[in-house]
Amino acid sequence: MTKMSGGLRKSPIRSLLSGVGFLVAAALYAPEAAKEANAILHQEFFVFNAPHLIVSICFVFTGMSQLWRFRDLRREAAKAKDKITPADAPMANVRQNIDDLDDQLVSLLAQRQRQIEAAAEVKRNNAIPARVPERVDEVLHRVAVQAKKENFDGGLSQSLWTTIIEWSIAYEERLLENSGEKTDRA
Repeated sequence: MTKMSGGLRKSPIRSLLSGVGFLVAAALYAPEAAKEANAILHQEFFVFNAPHLIVSICFVFTGMSQLWRFRDLRREAAKAKDKITPADAPMANVRQNIDDLDDQLVSLLAQRQRQIEAAAEVKRNNAIPARVPERVDEVLHRVAVQAKKENFDGGLSQSLWTTIIEWSIAYEERLLENSGEKTDRA
């Protein structure tokens, strides 16, 4: 038996088991500590004979099951780190609401794009150009009124809708061009 700190005694087998378990854990989870663990293992190993080694190997397998338990605990700790604490909950709720609104906006913009495609078809059949300046002004005015009513930043709404309108006109022009019947009255 070897003497441990604090006056407690430890058997050579437990010493080997501790050393091997530490070596395996270090090799898997902290490779930089593997060299130190290897030195500890060799120091303890050369203290006893072959029968001790056979018994120790059995303990190594027991140590491996503990290692798997440590692996599971490590995974659980990583999951817990990703969980929201009560202090984070209000921000998480706000972020989720923003994500939901973003999803709705994308869906609405996709629906708007389908209407642009339908408008391009009507314009092609009626020889109407993609850009109709009066309609652009009408949409921007209507959006400005709605933005004010909703307490939405007027500058942002005009900027967003100007971009959406310009993209829509360019998209209609591509659709009309691809059909070979583009008109240039605007």
